[in-house]
Amino acid sequence: MVKGVYRRGFTIFAIVYLSDVPNENCGNFTVWPESHRFVADCFKKEGHQVLTNGMPRLDLPCEAVQISGEAGA
Repeated sequence: MVKGVYRRGFTIFAIVYLSDVPNENCGNFTVWPESHRFVADCFKKEGHQVLTNGMPRLDLPCEAVQISGEAGA
C-alpha cells in the first residue's frame, strides 16, 4: 500500500500467550488505556490527511500497561 493511503474500517486485535508471562518486562503485550480516544480526537482535529506523512508522534496522556497472563490466555 502506498504511504499515505489507507483503508478505513474496523480493526480488532487479539493476543494469545504461547508461554506464561507472569511479570512485567517479559515480552508482555503492552497497551495504553484510553489512547484510542486520544488518537480519535487528534484525527478529528487534524483530519486523516495527517497520515500522508506516516503516523504522527503523539504524546499520550497515559502510562503504558503491560498485560501479564498464562499460556493459552
